[in-house]
Amino acid sequence: MNILLSAYACEPNKGSEPGFGWNWACHLSQRGHKVIVLTSERYRTSIIAEVELHREKYKNLYFIYVKEPPLEKIFGKNEITIRLRYIMWQYKAFKLVKKLKLENEVDIIHHVTWGSLQMGSLLWKLNKPFVFGPVGGGQTSSKKFKKYYGIKWYIEILRDFYTKYFFRFFSTSKAASKSDLILVTNEETQKLAQKMKAKNTKLMLDSALKEEFIPEQFIVRSSGLHNKKTTVLWVGRLLKRKGVGLLIDVAKKIKGKNIEIVVVGDGEEKKLIENELQKDNNLPIKLIGHVKWQEIAKWYSKADIFAFTSLRDSFGMQLLEAMAFGLPIICLNQHGARNFVPDNAAIKIEVENKSLDEIIEEFASSIMILAENYELRIKLGQNGYRFALENTWNKRAEEIEKYYYSIIYNKNLQNSVVN
Repeated sequence: MNILLSAYACEPNKGSEPGFGWNWACHLSQRGHKVIVLTSERYRTSIIAEVELHREKYKNLYFIYVKEPPLEKIFGKNEITIRLRYIMWQYKAFKLVKKLKLENEVDIIHHVTWGSLQMGSLLWKLNKPFVFGPVGGGQTSSKKFKKYYGIKWYIEILRDFYTKYFFRFFSTSKAASKSDLILVTNEETQKLAQKMKAKNTKLMLDSALKEEFIPEQFIVRSSGLHNKKTTVLWVGRLLKRKGVGLLIDVAKKIKGKNIEIVVVGDGEEKKLIENELQKDNNLPIKLIGHVKWQEIAKWYSKADIFAFTSLRDSFGMQLLEAMAFGLPIICLNQHGARNFVPDNAAIKIEVENKSLDEIIEEFASSIMILAENYELRIKLGQNGYRFALENTWNKRAEEIEKYYYSIIYNKNLQNSVVN
């Protein structure tokens, strides 16, 4: 099968969107398909370096690099220029595909990054079987978390407005209605896609694990006897929407207990944590800072519990990574975490019909319950580990391959009936 893969963000040995794009491309090509990847020029150097090292492994991969307009150099880097740059890149990529007549060389087209329903895609116009996603974007932050955003709450308001109305003026609505399949990462996005007249939507995670990342066996940790401190791990970019403020409020509730919250990541909210630690030396938070993706495994292996405080997230790759290392999860029961994290692998904190104080109290109480209950930690961790084993990139590529064949078969059947 020949596949045209739209992966604006695509880079080897990275996490988040660039890693998703790269892994989709690699694992589909390793199943014997010819994969032509549309990606940004910014990733050319790292992609070429990786491909040169493993030519045989990537023999079915072909890359077409499309330059981005230098908006940030002219107007600075902000939410508006980042999105405009991406929209303009999509137009350039579409025009290049038309110029090269790539639609005549492929059996199916699949848009994977960015994984945003609102930002759409123009590739549905090529009159080929078209798969869009997995995408998120329908999820929103609850107003009860407003204080954690500060003056940046206006961004959430603008985003909500954009989600409700902007798709009427760009390619999103058409991309949704013209897609043969839209893969979504949570129910909120599924409902939004259906509002856009999507005819075929299915839930699918936008992330997966490399087999070599998963420990060969479930990690059995010590029971916490002999006064061992319980380690709660938090991993991610230190952004307001990731719930750093919520994590700090939770930490204040468990102060004085034999529990430490280890924070791995960097970002704009790093200063907030540093300021809180200066004000209170007894705050049970240890700030590690940025860690290379290749080194993240050791932090998962050292921890006892994983905390996920995101206020708005499609899903969260960290959840899969934590489950791979057998960590019990504590998260808010919303968005992708609600849809995909197994109920028997986590304590999920309800958000609806609760005050913020109640959410903070329940999150802190859940940490203390797990810290004191070794058997429960093991039980949740084992269930999560089994889930992680079923969510590898090889299995994700196999899953999407079945969708491809089904879509192509149905398209051919429709065409034969028409003819």
